Amino acid sequence: MNFDTYHNFFGNFSNSTRLGIILSLRKGPLSVTDIVEKTGEEQSKVSHNLSRLVKCGILDVKRDGKRRIYSVNEEILPFLELAEHHVKKCGKRCTNEKCLFRQCVNYKG
Repeated sequence: MNFDTYHNFFGNFSNSTRLGIILSLRKGPLSVTDIVEKTGEEQSKVSHNLSRLVKCGILDVKRDGKRRIYSVNEEILPFLELAEHHVKKCGKRCTNEKCLFRQCVNYKG
């Protein structure tokens, strides 16, 4: 893999909207409406970012009638568990207000 591939993958976790979507789905599948409610983001913004996350293989999507149900790709779950472990262990050391780890520690998803 080249640098751009890694950059694109990890960039999804450094974007607050996409990270919020991923974290809202860590406990189970949700519809777009549910994700909008959990994240507090506008539907168009959520839909745009969902598309990117699906394209990158971080999320899976299934149709349920007219609704689309999104879930975290099972291959990504160990990565999220590792990140969550790290945040619980080391995240409180962060003093930067905009730090990704601080956002995770305070996330109320």
